[in-house]
Amino acid sequence: MTRLEQRYRRLLRLLPAWYRADREEEMVAVFLLDDSERQGALGDDEQDDEDDDLRGEYGWPDWREVVAVAGLAVRTRFGGIGAPSAARAWGDTVRAVALLGLLVRAVLALVSLASLAYVQLRGGTAFAGPSVLVRPSGGYIALSLLPNLVWVPAYLLLVLGKRRSGRFCAVVASLPSLTSVISTATEGTTMFATAVLIELGVWLPVTCVLLGFHRDAPAPSRRPWSLALPVAVLGCLLFVVVGRFAPAIMVAGPLIWGILGAAVTTLVARVRHPRPITNSWSVALAVIGALSLLAHAAPLVAFGPPDGVPALFLVLPQAALLVLVAVLVFTVVRVPGEGGSAALGAAEH
Repeated sequence: MTRLEQRYRRLLRLLPAWYRADREEEMVAVFLLDDSERQGALGDDEQDDEDDDLRGEYGWPDWREVVAVAGLAVRTRFGGIGAPSAARAWGDTVRAVALLGLLVRAVLALVSLASLAYVQLRGGTAFAGPSVLVRPSGGYIALSLLPNLVWVPAYLLLVLGKRRSGRFCAVVASLPSLTSVISTATEGTTMFATAVLIELGVWLPVTCVLLGFHRDAPAPSRRPWSLALPVAVLGCLLFVVVGRFAPAIMVAGPLIWGILGAAVTTLVARVRHPRPITNSWSVALAVIGALSLLAHAAPLVAFGPPDGVPALFLVLPQAALLVLVAVLVFTVVRVPGEGGSAALGAAEH
């Protein structure tokens, strides 16, 4: 075995074991044949044998082959149609995190727009995310409102099966988050670390979009995900209107209350009718809940609650959500007859 072949085999270790067991020998043979043909097209026929020996000793896989294997590793590890159950379950979970994370961002963007219009018409306090606690005097709504609307087409394109366009829009929508964090780099470690923790709720779902929505991924169920956006927006708008008459409930924000409601509904459904609620959905909801808690808790720990806001109204809903997130994870791990990753591997999307 030449060193070039060894390097190809090491490259193929990026792929899962079940895939290598069926395809490794074939792929190595194809790579070596392609490499030999490339070198033959560039070399002199009289020096072919010597060039082959040198290439076998010192050659490396072509960068295009490295990129192709890396892309294949993503598609197989976050499996789609035809993948083994464990790979399919991890892929379903990553895609659920991606869709749920983008749904949250799209809803917040639309509700921010509507609440701003409501403030202009009726007066009161507009909804804003946890970054307001970091920059209370910043122009959060004015500067971030329009770019945030890109989350809406990003979400809808993925739901409609337009993977490439959806991935592109998701990356574009995340750019203001990145620039916001970079702008805090010169404002002290506390400010920078808090901004990073807040924006994890943006970066992780976008990463899941890039990993999970590959060309072999199954299309999401259109009807429930399409209905989720208008239903969530109407629910948040109702929350904002009610908050005008009972400002205390607005303190934790519609995001925390919304995920809290979704967690309660999911747990009740798992107890009464466990089959329709997959492990992938429960894990995704727990992940988004944890990210939301982190985004709201980080500025409170770093800077304390805003002036005039009772800490109790902030702590109680977040503590309840923390407990429900833990219970969601417990229900996944304690699936009857399964455990740990095996339980996740048993999920079907």
